[in-house]
Amino acid sequence: MRAADEIPGLAAYWALVEESRQAIAGLAGQPEQEVRTRLLALAGRWEALQQIRLEDGAGTPVVLNIDNSFWVSQFRAEKPDLQHLLISMDSLLAAHSLPKMKPADSNTTALHEILSRPEFQWQQQEAPNWIQDLIDRFQKWLSRLFGQTPAITAPGDQALQIFGGVAALLVMLVLIYVLRGLFTDLTVDAFLNTEKDAQDVPLNAQSALARAEGLSDQGDYRLAVRYLYLSALLILDERGLLYYDRTRTNREYLRDLAARPQTASLLRAVIDVFDRVWYGFQALDAETYQRYAEQVNELKEKNER
Repeated sequence: MRAADEIPGLAAYWALVEESRQAIAGLAGQPEQEVRTRLLALAGRWEALQQIRLEDGAGTPVVLNIDNSFWVSQFRAEKPDLQHLLISMDSLLAAHSLPKMKPADSNTTALHEILSRPEFQWQQQEAPNWIQDLIDRFQKWLSRLFGQTPAITAPGDQALQIFGGVAALLVMLVLIYVLRGLFTDLTVDAFLNTEKDAQDVPLNAQSALARAEGLSDQGDYRLAVRYLYLSALLILDERGLLYYDRTRTNREYLRDLAARPQTASLLRAVIDVFDRVWYGFQALDAETYQRYAEQVNELKEKNER
């Protein structure tokens, strides 16, 4: 094993880089055999350089193993690329000539000095409170209506979370209620549209009225009201006063009765009760249902043939 003082130092390494660069630059335009001979000689020198010696701060030598196989392979190539070798050597020497980095602590100090400048200072801001914003807008509106009003403050974070949870629950309940009513109405409407009487004949005014009476006896007043309403429309359709079709609206039915204001008024009262019970889910008892049945009966009697 070679002694440490016999191993080339870092200066010898860079000297070899410089000599190699100069030799490669001088090969431009030379005969192929001359180029190959000079490059093989460089390859031998680079292959022999397997270690370099460094000095630490205390003067103790440090030996590093180096791998020059890349340069050796380039010099011994069958068709060496002189331009590529020259550029590679120039890049290596250019990197060596760059200013040396300062110690890490000095770099850190400089970084802290830069980041302490005003343009790099950022003041943390509180996230906007949308509830407080709504409250402020509401308070301004009240002030315009009634003058000065007491200040209203938005709830704190914990109260805000509770408020958000309650609001979400209420929205969910409303959606469930609306969707339940929607699907129920769709199901019942389809049911009424296809139902037939006992003789497998589509419903008419009399059979719809009989179905309503049967449902009311069972206590199903809501569905009974639906059949009574259907019975009223079918009565007027059978007497040629309007054209019944389940796709038509109440306004269209009333428009058919524009020339008969008394009949239109009676039908409007029937429609109003139906809308409140069927779509508004208004509670209905036997007495209220009986009054509704009397309204439908009056509409029938007023329009006897």
